Amino acid sequence: MQNIVGQVPRGSNFYPRDNVINKIYRRLGSGSHVYIAAPRRVGKTAIMQHLADNPRAGYCFQYLTVESVETLGVYFKRLLESLRTMQGLADKSLSRLNTLWQRLEKIELAGVKLELRSGDSKGVAFFSELKQQLQNLETLDGQRLVLMLDEFPQTVENLRREHGNGEAEQFLQLNRELRQQCGKVQFIYTGSIGLQSIAEKLDASKEINDINIVEVPPLQDNEATDLLQRLFLHEKVICSPATTEHLLDKLAWLVPFHVQLAAQGLIDRYHDKELKGLRKADVDTVFADITNTRHSQYFEHYYSRLKKTLDEAELAFALPLLLHLAQAHSMPVWKPGMIISPRQQKPPRGLFMMKKPMKNGRMILPNTSCYSSPNNNTRWWKPISRTQKSTSKPVSNPCITLS
Repeated sequence: MQNIVGQVPRGSNFYPRDNVINKIYRRLGSGSHVYIAAPRRVGKTAIMQHLADNPRAGYCFQYLTVESVETLGVYFKRLLESLRTMQGLADKSLSRLNTLWQRLEKIELAGVKLELRSGDSKGVAFFSELKQQLQNLETLDGQRLVLMLDEFPQTVENLRREHGNGEAEQFLQLNRELRQQCGKVQFIYTGSIGLQSIAEKLDASKEINDINIVEVPPLQDNEATDLLQRLFLHEKVICSPATTEHLLDKLAWLVPFHVQLAAQGLIDRYHDKELKGLRKADVDTVFADITNTRHSQYFEHYYSRLKKTLDEAELAFALPLLLHLAQAHSMPVWKPGMIISPRQQKPPRGLFMMKKPMKNGRMILPNTSCYSSPNNNTRWWKPISRTQKSTSKPVSNPCITLS
């Protein structure tokens, strides 16, 4: 298995995420539309590309990224265009699409010529054409057609920023209409910013409540270990289980990209230094190197995305909080599989408490007396060794919600 860093791994270089893929097929099999939820670098795009490259019998997938789209017209035009190259369509449907595309090169609305590149007023016209085509699609051998739209929430955010809340809400309404009235096509959406949070800002959650959410979790320890072994085997690198375990401890959040970025540095160091085997010290050296500012292109998007998605007040809160977290001494983070002991009467030093990181996690800052929690049931936890066993049970500790 070749180590692919920065590009989407495909074919034999894609690390199988069978649990997620099986879950997606179960949702599609029940007739659902799907939203794949996960932050950047977790592998959403790779999963969709794998679906497109290796469809199961009876399915046909079409992948399209819409991150840069800023108007209704361009969005629905892109969807129409993608249908023309979709596998699994009957010749009759392809012929209709090609005829329509020739006609859409120049549209006449109310006697005024509209070029495809200008104006939002034609957006609804493109939507109507797309809807009609989707309703009349004919497939080969009754295949399920699935349109996969990458970075869909970013399109909503672009419309909100450029044209206002009304346009963004209308966009969600029109997409819901496609899902509700075009039963021959299913949709998979994904994005690295939360669709639900954007819809809530627009007071439009009802427009997406028909979408079934599938989350992409980070790798489990055994999966990350297996991935590293495959990468090291391809490059003839010797790495002991203890060194691998040390790397996983350093990474903590085991998303495929971070594992592969670290593996790239370790592979280079192994061959450049002509090592006989990787040691924990090599892991520490490589980890320090990949978190250096000269590699900021790999992580800058986490920061830039904050500026795009948070308003001024939210950003003013988030940046100092993140700075505080980054400066905390020996910041421990709980992760699935880690054994934890009961709460202490006083909080230990540093940030230390997370139940389910990135989802239902609750964070407590040191040197404060008030804590906030979504459901007022915060608990203190003291991290201990990942391999140390404990029979202790958690003790509830209601929090004080900040006003």
